[in-house]
Amino acid sequence: MQNKHKGFTLIELMVTIAIMAIIAMMAAPSFSQMKERRLVQESLRDLASSLTTARSNAALYRQDVTVHLGQKGNGDESNLYWELKDEDLKVTYYQVECRETSEDDPTKVNSQKIISVESLEFNPQGNINDLNNPLRIEIKNNKTIQYLQVSNFGRVEILPDSGLGGTC
Repeated sequence: MQNKHKGFTLIELMVTIAIMAIIAMMAAPSFSQMKERRLVQESLRDLASSLTTARSNAALYRQDVTVHLGQKGNGDESNLYWELKDEDLKVTYYQVECRETSEDDPTKVNSQKIISVESLEFNPQGNINDLNNPLRIEIKNNKTIQYLQVSNFGRVEILPDSGLGGTC
């Protein structure tokens, strides 16, 4: 009677585990980049949602509604709070201005300057009080940057890029 052992040898198992480890090491960087990108996108969508909700509440309740940016708090009908979801994220606020490139070239282009913003107040018409030019908000971490723009009329728009250099 012949005794046959069925199964894998130790060497076969070790080679299989080594191959799986190599594949996992190659995939790990793309997973971390995907996680960073998702975190930025989630924060940007959360901010856009907070701003849109504030605009809607201002019109619905016929009162000013303030969004407090980068602050914790308990919201109510007239106050909403938004903060970054992770300490690795950075937010920058820019005031967008439309200006001529030069006296010889009357083409108007977007330019921006960094400003400090603690809150945005929507009035019952849906406009933002004390905002004369659009506000561009940049949320970024290591390699991922995304932009959101809020017009002085309260329109909230997620932008595919910074939008600078283009005509206005």
